[in-house]
Amino acid sequence: MQQHDFRNVKKEDAMKKELIASSMGQTRINMKNEGTQYTVEVADTVPQKKRRHRRVPIAASALVMFGSNGNARAVPAVVSNISLSGIGIYADYSLDKGATVSVLITFISEDGRMKRDSITGTIVHANKIETLYYAGIEFDEELNAEIQPFLYPYLKQLYLADPLKAN
Repeated sequence: MQQHDFRNVKKEDAMKKELIASSMGQTRINMKNEGTQYTVEVADTVPQKKRRHRRVPIAASALVMFGSNGNARAVPAVVSNISLSGIGIYADYSLDKGATVSVLITFISEDGRMKRDSITGTIVHANKIETLYYAGIEFDEELNAEIQPFLYPYLKQLYLADPLKAN
């Protein structure tokens, strides 16, 4: 487990580091108030080497749907990162670990058009960060060109655009 310790930073900087760390999949975050200074400790609870697929940042929104017919809910969210096997999101509402969800992902493709694809999965971790909630969702099956005809090729392009890491 990798840990980072940012000591004696302003609250705004601490919050930025929290959001960045969380979007990178570093999911255990402690922010301690020490007067006017804050300490942020981040532990990567699922190291990149143990992930099935590499995560990449993406500018997208999502609608997370869960619950049964009488108690169905839809929670709007902002997508932080995505891989072939999962997605990280920020929402204004808490999402329960273990919940089965359907996610409608909206993004702007390379051609400038708004595209949508959906996928099902399970919330595998959920954290509260200040007033936001971060959730990691593992897909029931990997993204593929047949079921996600818009998102899959777009994600493959994002993988190719990152020369520092091979897929």
